Amino acid sequence: MKPRSGIERMFIGYAEELPPPRKAVAKWAYRHCFKPVALWWKHRGKNNQEIWCQCCGHREPCDGWLVMSSEVWICPECGAKCEVKNYKDGAIEKNTGSLVSTVEVFKGVQVIRTFEVSRSNYNDGGKTHYGITELFQIWLLENGREIITTRGYDRNYNYFRWHYGAGYSIGRNNGGAGGYYVFEDTYNVNDNFIYPRMHISPFFRGRSIDNDMIRWLIRKKVNIPDAFCSMAKDARLETLFKTGYRKLFIRFARKGSDLDRYWKSINICHRHGYAIDDAILWCDHIDMLVELGMDIHNPKYICPENLRGQHGMLSKRLTKKREKEKLERDIANAAAAEGEYRKMREKFFGLLFRGEHITIVPIRSVKEMAVEGRELHHCVFSMKYYEKKDSLLLSARSNDTHKPVETIELDLKSFRILQSRGHCNQDSPFHNEILSLMECNMQEVKKLCVNG
Repeated sequence: MKPRSGIERMFIGYAEELPPPRKAVAKWAYRHCFKPVALWWKHRGKNNQEIWCQCCGHREPCDGWLVMSSEVWICPECGAKCEVKNYKDGAIEKNTGSLVSTVEVFKGVQVIRTFEVSRSNYNDGGKTHYGITELFQIWLLENGREIITTRGYDRNYNYFRWHYGAGYSIGRNNGGAGGYYVFEDTYNVNDNFIYPRMHISPFFRGRSIDNDMIRWLIRKKVNIPDAFCSMAKDARLETLFKTGYRKLFIRFARKGSDLDRYWKSINICHRHGYAIDDAILWCDHIDMLVELGMDIHNPKYICPENLRGQHGMLSKRLTKKREKEKLERDIANAAAAEGEYRKMREKFFGLLFRGEHITIVPIRSVKEMAVEGRELHHCVFSMKYYEKKDSLLLSARSNDTHKPVETIELDLKSFRILQSRGHCNQDSPFHNEILSLMECNMQEVKKLCVNG
């Protein structure tokens, strides 16, 4: 896209002024960015066989059986230790490309330059052709901002093509997915070959970024520009790195990190010598402590000996808390139906059927129905049975524990028991007694309906 601000236009100018890649960079890339491969084939209609080095273009006659049975073939011209492939299987190795990135400083600004390196071999008896072309740059500013200057390209789910002769424009990180297809970020440099001789600006050297740290970031698959920008914005990341909290560093060394939420707890862990082996799990643990209203400045809670065990226990507590809050919200939302429910069922509230083990009483309110639905894990509340005008809902409760064991729905037109559900919609041990007790007392319900 076109530059929209003065600073973007300035970096477009910087990109145009960049010198070509150094000879040392090109030489290193030609040697390290491609697999050493040699192709073997037998000429059609002839007995003579030939092997062809893809690193330098050298050819020579060979004994095919001997060559193909050996682990490597050493090219006598360039000395490359080549893997031998059949010409048909290894034809793709004739013309191939790779990406290489360099970490440099230009006009006092940290920049990551990315080049495409190509290797081509033509069946004309000539030498191997190598080429290197610059594609894009990522400029890393001291205020934590990154600016991408790039050549244009075309991309679809089945092809990608750079516009090598185009001028530079402003790029944006563009990883994502569309339908069945996943598009990698064009400007992700972590999968590129990285030239080992890196130049770090004085500002970023002051943030403890050096060659060893960049190699460590690559091994841990941390996005290098994100790490640079995060450390420019927040010096606390340097503290995490130096104090050995490397996994926390990885967790927060990305854009939009939320280090403020955890920093005091991290300091307490550091003072008590607590090692955080699983950064994501530990951060989830702190978030759960906050939601449960527990003290996140107490090492008893934030430095557990068994993090996974404590995490599981807090997960269960948090699930119960959220279920309770959801129930309270549902009850509040159903409060409008409370008056109508009482008005329709108030004449039945005096009913009480007592048996040997069971007592049956009407459900007197929407809130009472919600509590019963939660305890028995059925849908009497969630499916809004309190809105059914022709149904009477009753609760069968144990005489010993006084807890509900089944919920009964009675049709007030036919005076039939539509259902009687226990825990998780199963029959309780008292199911038959409940049905019998209801049948014995059905006349009382009929009288209330007639007289009411």
